[in-house]
Amino acid sequence: MKKMIVVLLGLVISSNIFAVDVDKLTNSELMSKKGLVYENTEAINLLDDYIGVYKEGKSVYLYNTTNTNLFAMFKTGIRSASLDDVVKTSQITNLNFTVNGDVKVHVSYYNTSGDIIICSAK
Repeated sequence: MKKMIVVLLGLVISSNIFAVDVDKLTNSELMSKKGLVYENTEAINLLDDYIGVYKEGKSVYLYNTTNTNLFAMFKTGIRSASLDDVVKTSQITNLNFTVNGDVKVHVSYYNTSGDIIICSAK
């Protein structure tokens, strides 16, 4: 069953490969969101601005939009999300989120293209 979901998810999102809009990686945009806790639909919208979000029933999956690899699954959905930390260098932007109060999500992007370099959750 899990394999079927992953294959189906791969087919659905394979046509949705995209980079993050580099305008969303500007200091002013990120600082306006940093430290705020978003709930329910707003939490999903916040994450969807920066990583791939796929919903199926109650479950929510997070995936790398550059290569469509899944990196997190929330069986009971996403209740809250916050952008906790922003670290920018001349080449890379690193974002750290907290999801549902205890899951840490890290995402790194190339500043010029918006392509995701790495996504992780723990």
